[in-house]
Amino acid sequence: MLVPIAMLIIALAVLVKSADYFTEGAEKMAMALGVSPFVIGATVASIGTSIPELFTSIFAIMNGTPEAITIVLGNVIGSNIANIALVLGAAAFATRMIGGVHARMKIRWDIVQVDMPLIVASTAYLWLAVADGVFSFGEAALALLLYGVYFKYTLRTHRDKTATRDGKKMRHGVMEMLLGGAGVLVGAHYCVEGIIGVAGEFAIPATVIAASAVAIGTSLPELAVSIKAAMKKKYELAIGNVTGSCIFNALVVTGLPGLFVPLTANGVILDVGLPFLLATLAMFVVVAMDRKIGHYEGYGLLALYALFIAKLFGLF
Repeated sequence: MLVPIAMLIIALAVLVKSADYFTEGAEKMAMALGVSPFVIGATVASIGTSIPELFTSIFAIMNGTPEAITIVLGNVIGSNIANIALVLGAAAFATRMIGGVHARMKIRWDIVQVDMPLIVASTAYLWLAVADGVFSFGEAALALLLYGVYFKYTLRTHRDKTATRDGKKMRHGVMEMLLGGAGVLVGAHYCVEGIIGVAGEFAIPATVIAASAVAIGTSLPELAVSIKAAMKKKYELAIGNVTGSCIFNALVVTGLPGLFVPLTANGVILDVGLPFLLATLAMFVVVAMDRKIGHYEGYGLLALYALFIAKLFGLF
């Protein structure tokens, strides 16, 4: 009984730490190339912090069993709910702790005008694609195409043209990304094995574990990046990391595995995951419309996440 639990905990620790190392390298590369803080958050940091979800999904489809394949959508949906409700809620709380009761996370207007519709669109696409219970090859290919358009648009509109390249920083960044990526591969493989083992031991659907424990574990990089950014008043990085990560999860973490096998959604995903994902996104949109996130909004997001976890485990 203890072996699969220990495997899952150790694998998650390796996965998260390796992803953190990968992300630091990616950020160094981006800064050396001269991109803005929002681009680092919305593309480089969000991709780096989503590497655990991506490789967990890839190893899940390599496992080949129907139960393992359901891990993909469970992890993506659970991670996106965690990114918005848990990560942004915690970042808003950290802002209040550092800046006082009147401190707010400020949101740039172009994020509301441009990037908010993009996260809504990517989530709507995911919902439409999964609602019939299967995420098909065609839906996966279109998802990857949509992410390519988003990535190119973000780089073009937010690039810092005044910055200069730094070759030494780029080399350091590449080395850190290679080392971090190797750790992520190992951690992701044993993470999937641990999920299946724990599910078998406790008769809990693998999707529930993927959407809760694993989603929280693989969202720890986003949590660390966003809290650290909020405490330094780098709100663009904190919010860009969340929005970019959610878009990457919805379009790429589903898209790449979906090219190889159809991704199936069970009752947990359809009856709990998707409704809570839409509710979480709706709260985020409402909160963001006045261009600031205070501690009360943060408490609301954290409460919604607690409800999601309780519902997953059938507590109400």
